[in-house]
Amino acid sequence: MLNSAEELLQKIRLQARLIRFDEQTVPETSIEDLQPRLYRRFLKDSSEDETLVLNKLRLLQGDDVGEERATVSGILMCNESPEEWLPGAFVQAVCYADSQRDADHQLDAQDITGPLDEQILRAVAFVKRNMRTAAIKDPARRD
Repeated sequence: MLNSAEELLQKIRLQARLIRFDEQTVPETSIEDLQPRLYRRFLKDSSEDETLVLNKLRLLQGDDVGEERATVSGILMCNESPEEWLPGAFVQAVCYADSQRDADHQLDAQDITGPLDEQILRAVAFVKRNMRTAAIKDPARRD
């Protein structure tokens, strides 16, 4: 007999084996799809096996049949072309001349690909490059 609601919740979680989206495995991947140059930046100087550490970091997981697969996080952070595995895994940035959103008014456009952290840096650079009006807040916005 369960003693508390907490024990019941714990049992349900174990039975359901809840997996966060970023920890889900990506079909047809393996450790070979994670580039060492990218994942080694997350590894502390350790004598532990890299595969074990990648599992602990949830960049690699066993799938339903026991095969080691890269996770969504692993592909996003440790693969040069995550959009090959996850088709929407890129930033599409566009700068328009005015409020009209069509090709005739487009000043700059870029599909930003690569590991997620690099995408973020390049997206910020795109915004900075295309800022036309500087603004500060003190406490209200001033252009």
